[in-house]
Amino acid sequence: MKTFLNLKQYLILFAAIFSLTSCLKSDDPDFQIYGGACVKQEVTKIPGVDGEEATYSSKFTPLIFVRGYNYEQITNCTVSGGTTMIMGKVDDYGYIWRTSIISSSTDFPTGTYVVTATSVEGEQAQTSASFSSSSQTMKNKLEGSINYSNNKLTFEFNKVENATAYLVVAKSSLDATFFEFATIQEYTEAQISTGALTLEKSSIDSKIAQAGNYYLITVAIISSNSGNLVYQEGDQFASYTRE
Repeated sequence: MKTFLNLKQYLILFAAIFSLTSCLKSDDPDFQIYGGACVKQEVTKIPGVDGEEATYSSKFTPLIFVRGYNYEQITNCTVSGGTTMIMGKVDDYGYIWRTSIISSSTDFPTGTYVVTATSVEGEQAQTSASFSSSSQTMKNKLEGSINYSNNKLTFEFNKVENATAYLVVAKSSLDATFFEFATIQEYTEAQISTGALTLEKSSIDSKIAQAGNYYLITVAIISSNSGNLVYQEGDQFASYTRE
């Protein structure tokens, strides 16, 4: 699996949304790690009966990723606190790790998770991620079609209550998380209200660094001062090949 986190997402991750606090001592610079955290929200739409409006239920999955500073390799990575998590390598070299076995809940995750990483020399470093109970969540399901044909992507977003931005992203596998998305384009609520939107192949290719087969999906996010990024993926995808 490859990672496609671009500069804009790094700015989102480290400057605006994640309440990430380093536990490293300033006099111990030999091995360092940094990371981020977010929450995946999965929404189920329950159709109404006898003319009643649809209702929605959600489950939430906390996600953490860690990267070795200056491409230092990590041989082991563990998480303590809160829900049990298991970390796994994102790349082939151990530069980047993320939660690979996680538990979802109908309750929004809260509390602090401490991540401990071990370098190839056996040194350890820590960082922590906190999830805030004051975070907003999305109140309805992200829906809308997405289709790629004749070198053009056509897609739609519906308004998702509390979402602060809407994205078209590419990912190399269906189980890839937010940290592995390549953001193709970001939209505001005003932009999506105009109806169907399109992207040309050249615009998509310019945001994907490596050739290969991808899935293009729509995503709604909430980023706020509460300390968490929350994201929801659309159910549909379009297959795409970057040549």
